[in-house]
Amino acid sequence: MLADGLARNGLADDAEAINADSLALLSAGGFAEYYDPLTGEGLGGRQFTWTAAMVADLIKRSAP
Repeated sequence: MLADGLARNGLADDAEAINADSLALLSAGGFAEYYDPLTGEGLGGRQFTWTAAMVADLIKRSAP
């Protein structure tokens, strides 16, 4: 949602950086419930569908 708001307000580069960083975090931490803000470690539940849905949305947004 943050990246979407940035993109809508003319900050596409910042939005893309957040999207790329989010995909990297998900790749490293899995589909966790939440992530440690300092280490990026996936915490809580390990198979959250909202996280998987976010990956699908980020990939869709990244496609040319």
